[in-house]
Amino acid sequence: MSFRLLQCLGIKNPCYTRYNGISLVPEGIVVHTTDANNKRISRYDEPAAGQTSGMSDNGETVSASQMSSILGDNPNNNSWNRSGATAAVHAFIGTVANGSLAVCQFLPWQSPCWGSGSGPKGTVNGCYNGKAKAPLYIQFEICEGPHSDLDYCRKTYKTAVELCAYLVKMFPTIKIENILGHKEVYEQGKSAVRADPLKYWNACKSGYTMDGFRRDVKAALKSPETDTGSDVYRVQVGAFRNRVYAENYLATVQKVFPNAYLTKGGG
Repeated sequence: MSFRLLQCLGIKNPCYTRYNGISLVPEGIVVHTTDANNKRISRYDEPAAGQTSGMSDNGETVSASQMSSILGDNPNNNSWNRSGATAAVHAFIGTVANGSLAVCQFLPWQSPCWGSGSGPKGTVNGCYNGKAKAPLYIQFEICEGPHSDLDYCRKTYKTAVELCAYLVKMFPTIKIENILGHKEVYEQGKSAVRADPLKYWNACKSGYTMDGFRRDVKAALKSPETDTGSDVYRVQVGAFRNRVYAENYLATVQKVFPNAYLTKGGG
């Protein structure tokens, strides 16, 4: 993993409190940009008053005071880690107190979020009308900088590519073609009208496109730097040479374990 991964879970956010403990199988990823000239993660995520858990720096547990020192101040106290927030994504990409770039996880990766709303053909938030409901797409915000700052745009793009590759390795259920920009989710009828991240990328004259982004993620998957950094343990309950038999058995298993899914392997 080549990027710094922080965790400051939004324990006061209504989305977190409503769906905490619910895990869905991620089927895709949505890339957002904030549409505001503010690079700082602390604008959107900071420890809540009294928070004692859900905070780490590259896997090492830290205290609230340590996390505040890492992220920097939010003098307006308007982060999304509060009871009055109306949006919630899984992570933010932006700067920390020392000006360096980092990824900060805000929700558990498999938790429903309030990232892209809904449209006439549904939603990819993993919830609808207050109830958890597939599909779930992991969603993250790129904290925008000035449109004249092409270097920052390029750095956040590179980090976003690496984060997506990291998540695909962690969750093989995510397909490359299901890595979408918010604008593409809208075009599929599963979000309100949005133009990000292309609006930001175009304003920076970066030349970036979502087709190119997906190609870059696919290439990044071949790099050892995108390793999840931990072992993954899977529980197997059946193996079949006939896919129909496998799917029938999967349906039985899902009655008890809804998050079970089918994978194909050699042997």
